[in-house]
Amino acid sequence: MTEDLEKRLSEITEEDPEELKREKTLERDIARSKELSTKGMKAWTKNKRVKYYSEALELWSENIDALYHLGMEELTISFPFPGSVGADKMKERVYKQLKEEGIDMIDKSSRKKAEALFRRCIKVAPKSPLGYAGMGKIRCIDTKDYSEAEKYFKKAIEVDQAVVMPHEYLGDIYVMRDNLKKAEECYRSAARNVKGLFSMQGGHAGSQLSNFGYIKMHTEHNKPKVAKRFEGWIRRAAVMHLVLG
Repeated sequence: MTEDLEKRLSEITEEDPEELKREKTLERDIARSKELSTKGMKAWTKNKRVKYYSEALELWSENIDALYHLGMEELTISFPFPGSVGADKMKERVYKQLKEEGIDMIDKSSRKKAEALFRRCIKVAPKSPLGYAGMGKIRCIDTKDYSEAEKYFKKAIEVDQAVVMPHEYLGDIYVMRDNLKKAEECYRSAARNVKGLFSMQGGHAGSQLSNFGYIKMHTEHNKPKVAKRFEGWIRRAAVMHLVLG
């Protein structure tokens, strides 16, 4: 129960049973909304996730987690690849399609819906990092304004340094700017913040750090071609994560 709701309940007397009933209903709706958000985060399919987040917002329109994750679902891209295509070939096609089509792979109306949800996040909870992180993502996809995206990601980190995703995306931006040193620092920050059930959030940072490790190892063994190959993988992973992740 929120502090404001507790305060309102404590102020209600027996002389106003209807108000008490409304407040009790709101309390139940908020609890149920949070349950649905958690279900959405655990669901495997996009349709189920969208269903849970939408239902959560119907019960409580200020559910920050539901607003943010529903916005991120709007930015999810599905690729019509045949099932027989191997994982490596699929990644190759995704990367090629990203380079050729860019933001047009995501419907414009979906991008607008996502931005509206992220702006609501910031309005409802300006001290939460989620809305700023989402807006940074939108700037990367919708306008490719990486300077503006960087500001949003830094704002998210300023609000809460423990959140993983803004560190990862900042790392991706620095990779695209050929600043691999700062990129590595960001991935390390992301990896340090990974905790508990959501440890898979840092998967991208972990794989990128592994690639940095291979670069250093092969550089020390005087194998520049191999080191360059891993640097290429870092760049490819950054591009794909910035748009798809």
